[in-house]
Amino acid sequence: MSTQWRRILIALLFFASLNGCLLDGSLPDRSAPDELGFNYWYLQHLYIYPQELPAQTVIANKGDSLVQSGAEPPSTLTGMSSQNYFSVMSLYASLSDRFTRYVAPAKAAAETQRDTSTQVQGAIGVEIEWNLESDSCRLQMYHVYPDDPAEAAGIRVGDRIVAVNGVNLQSDQAGVNYNAATKDSLWLRFDLLRAGQSLHIEVKRGAVWVPTVFVDSSNTAPVIQIREFMRSSIKQGGTDLEFHKALLATQNKGVRVLDLRHNPGGEVGICLNMANEFLSIGKPIVHLIQHSFSGRGFARIDTVDYLAKAGGLATTASVVLAVDSSTASCAEIFTAAVKQNLGTRAMVVGSHTYGKAIGQSRWNTPAGGIAVITSIQIRTPDWTDYEHRGISADVVVDDSEIMAKSLELASDSGKTLARHSILPISEMPTPPRGGAWIQEN
Repeated sequence: MSTQWRRILIALLFFASLNGCLLDGSLPDRSAPDELGFNYWYLQHLYIYPQELPAQTVIANKGDSLVQSGAEPPSTLTGMSSQNYFSVMSLYASLSDRFTRYVAPAKAAAETQRDTSTQVQGAIGVEIEWNLESDSCRLQMYHVYPDDPAEAAGIRVGDRIVAVNGVNLQSDQAGVNYNAATKDSLWLRFDLLRAGQSLHIEVKRGAVWVPTVFVDSSNTAPVIQIREFMRSSIKQGGTDLEFHKALLATQNKGVRVLDLRHNPGGEVGICLNMANEFLSIGKPIVHLIQHSFSGRGFARIDTVDYLAKAGGLATTASVVLAVDSSTASCAEIFTAAVKQNLGTRAMVVGSHTYGKAIGQSRWNTPAGGIAVITSIQIRTPDWTDYEHRGISADVVVDDSEIMAKSLELASDSGKTLARHSILPISEMPTPPRGGAWIQEN
């Protein structure tokens, strides 16, 4: 490798990012080697399974073969030749790790937006639930997102939907009829019932911030649902700010239930900020073993210990964490950090978690694509490796019983909580390496 190329490489800057624990990197100078050479070098130095890499000449020949056979690259391909594109795609296809992947230049901007922000276009900002226990109205507003079109128009949680766009929804076909009536409409015209009063409210679709934290104080204990860990989820900030507000809203209301079921993970920095709310200063949150390279371009492995800072809002609180087999990645970091540091003040209820103790770093490429590479191994505060094992629950119950049991335990303030444990590999089904259950954030 040339000295010039090494100098280019040391200009890289790390940022925290996501998909179930990503770290971002950017390359200010994109005058580096071609797309294949760039990706191959990064995989050599960062990928935690480097023995899987085929020879670069073999991959280049595959690209040539595909071009000669008449394979057509995407019509949106920019920044590289067809041969280079097919070579890069063949390179990543040869690897076993599902999370190590290449994002083509045409998709890079959308991928970055999806990975860092929950904002969507063409929505009104509500979640609607099916309710058979009400009157003839089968649908009602379950969540109304703050600062979004529906709230601004006057829609509130609990409003029952009589009709939308002139279509009556007082039947068992209400869900199907709602979708059909609103599918192509810019404006949604609702006929609602609220406390016996009839209302007509019109809402125009627009940009919507989808929250990631929801508070339900209607049960015997306050429940804080955490859906993922995002950098931008409301106008003012991300999931960590939402969570801080939720903790403030539930202060002095008893033991909280933190609902992490179906949480696929997210951005490491956001997760660390949230775990910090419960930990005393200096306590370990997580240990990351990061594959990287030195300033001279040599592969290296660094261990980074993340410790709690002062200022946590709930450092003396007791909590119940509700988890399931889809609780993954950053959600597992959070669960282990809270459980192992709080000891008898924390209890995990549900089933064993997914078991994703690897993370990805993400790098901008010369052609404008993104290289997402599994380069991080994650360890809990007590240095446990839970890859393919997951974090086991202190109280194991069927999925349908998790919330009921969590609320029961949260209401019993005198309960002595069991110790945290990791299930042996032989005691649970092993998911495919890389996490087939994890969605892209």
